[in-house]
Parts: sequence; structure tokens; C-alpha cells
Amino acid sequence: MENEKKNLRQRLRNFWYYYKVHTIIGLLIAALLAVLIAQCGSRVSPDYTVVLYMRKELSEPMTNAMAAELQKFGIDRNGDGKVVVEIVNCSFDTGARNEVVMGSIGKMQGQLSLPDAPLMITDKHTFADLNEQGVFAARGDLPDQEGKALQLKDTPLYEAVNSVKPNYLVNDLYLSIRDLETGGLQDNKFAGEFLSSSQALLENLLAAYVK
Repeated sequence: MENEKKNLRQRLRNFWYYYKVHTIIGLLIAALLAVLIAQCGSRVSPDYTVVLYMRKELSEPMTNAMAAELQKFGIDRNGDGKVVVEIVNCSFDTGARNEVVMGSIGKMQGQLSLPDAPLMITDKHTFADLNEQGVFAARGDLPDQEGKALQLKDTPLYEAVNSVKPNYLVNDLYLSIRDLETGGLQDNKFAGEFLSSSQALLENLLAAYVK
């Protein structure tokens, strides 16, 4: 029995000596996979995605407040029992480092290549920049910027941000919907679904905000 224990210990020592690196790498990979699986399992799939692009950085609590207000006008599209709006935050401060500004602009440009976020929130500067590129669709029910925007200033969504930090927003803020045909996304098989659902949310919000 004692010899068997010694042999087992010797085999374990030999195994660790020859396969120590392999074992450590294997354990690290297993731990990484476990974390990724847990994150995938806990990640909430959004019903709507909205791009925020403005020259004043908004914090996560502020974008969460925006999302909570927008969720009032949506429906549970994916059947998970709740309405979830994801805000893709591309906001930046004009005095930020150049790489931060360029990173936000690049993130926004990446969103323009996808159909999943037709709704955009901009300030007067970023609205003007994107409008020159033909990004926004004109609608008869949008009252501002020649039918391409809803002025959000003094609305509940605007005040939701200021409830996080009083008087943080003081300038114009717009909600618009993209022209996916101009963006070359009309042939994307998901474009119609994303666009129609975003239009419905926009119409519900307009019914509540525009008197």
C-alpha cells in the first residue's frame, strides 16, 4: 500500500514536471470560457438600439436614464418579458484627447454601416454634420429641422438626463431617424424589421411629446 502511494505521488510529480505549462494554459482557457459563457448567458438582448452622437460626453447613468425614458414607448419585441433600449454612446467632449474624439466618431461611423439602430440622438452640431451627409429621413410628423428631427429640449427625456446631474444639458438636442436607403442598407434583410420597429417607437414618443 505504501509503495502504491509513493508510485502515485511520483506519477503526479512527473506529470506536473512535464505538463505544468500545458495544465496552466488549459485551466486559464477553461476559466476564460466560463466567464464568456456566463456573460453571454446574462447579457440582455435589446429590443431597440439608439445611437447617441453629440459633442458633450454623457455618463452611463445619464444614458441609462435616457434608455429608461425611451423604453416607455416600445414593446417587448424579443419575448423576454421586458422592453430594453440600448444606447450606443458615441458622445465626446470637444476638449478631449484626439484619440478619444476620433474613437467616438469611428464608433458612430461603424453604426451607420449597420441597420440595427435607425434612431439617433444628436446635438445641433452633430445633426448638421450628419444632415449634410444625407443621413436623416424626412417625415411629416417630425416638427423640427425641416421634418428631420424632434427637438428634445424640455421634454421628459431631456429632463431624465438632467435628473442625474442638474442643468447638465442646456442646449438643443434632437431625435431623428436614419434614411437607410441613402445609407445603402435597403437590401439588408434585417433593415425593414429594424426600421419599422424604430418608427413605431418614434410614433409612440411623438404622440406623447408633441401636443
